[in-house]
Amino acid sequence: MKFVYKYQTIDGYGRYLWETKSFPDQAALFHYLVTEKEAIIAQKKSIVKRAEGGLSATFHVEPPEGFATKSKPVYSNDKESGILKRTVVANTYWWMDSHSDVHLGRGAEGENAIFSESIKGRESKVFPIDQHNWSLDGKMGKTLALYEAPISWRALGVGKTGMTEALFADAQIERSKNEKRYNDYLNDEVDQHSVGMRYIDIQLAVNDEEEYPKEFAVFQKYISKIGNRQAVEKQGYFFAVGKAHLSEYSAVIAGSNELTPTMSGQGSGDTGKSETSGDTRKGLMEAINKLSTIITT
Repeated sequence: MKFVYKYQTIDGYGRYLWETKSFPDQAALFHYLVTEKEAIIAQKKSIVKRAEGGLSATFHVEPPEGFATKSKPVYSNDKESGILKRTVVANTYWWMDSHSDVHLGRGAEGENAIFSESIKGRESKVFPIDQHNWSLDGKMGKTLALYEAPISWRALGVGKTGMTEALFADAQIERSKNEKRYNDYLNDEVDQHSVGMRYIDIQLAVNDEEEYPKEFAVFQKYISKIGNRQAVEKQGYFFAVGKAHLSEYSAVIAGSNELTPTMSGQGSGDTGKSETSGDTRKGLMEAINKLSTIITT
């Protein structure tokens, strides 16, 4: 088993790179993480976190029989106007991603989730972006709504009972902005997304009570809620991210958090006139959480 700390950085040309530090055993890795904790967290905060990758294939979530039309995710195709509307899972909480981060949802005391403060009233300032291309040419359209809500693990394709939380975006994808990505969404060929974000509050969690009681307390506080708990326990550490600033969300080929599909429904048609309003969002989430079939095409 390899004992490494993998982290993202930026070279002199502005390109995102992965760097790794290797250690002879887990004890040496833990010692490095704890003794260099302040520097590690400062480095993570110094750059915009984003995933590696480009675009991907389709992930369908098909509603079972009895799925109410008004409760469907936003899904409409207005080919004449060149406008698509989609509900996407921009980020899933309580899941360790490739950055060893676990984005925190709401706690038992009703605390804010990771993006709760950042998304308030910012729909018009957070755009759907093509592969983290943060330029005027990178925009794919606009955001109609941003919200955090519960969703079942099984609805996300994880063989685990219970619920997690996610950041959802009701997005308008426009052909005039980006024809290639418009066609990919039209053909249901976008199944992963990634957020561009800046860390604000991070805690190191380490599974070693004897040597590092402070970091172990963080580990114990959150481990039972994490969807890929086995992977976390095997690695022995993670970073609990309690607060971050959301810059954008992107269509990517391999997001750092793979539980980020485009939600789609049956019989949406191509008129672009049938869509979910804010008043029916509660019904949407209740319906999504009852999904029993995951079909990958």
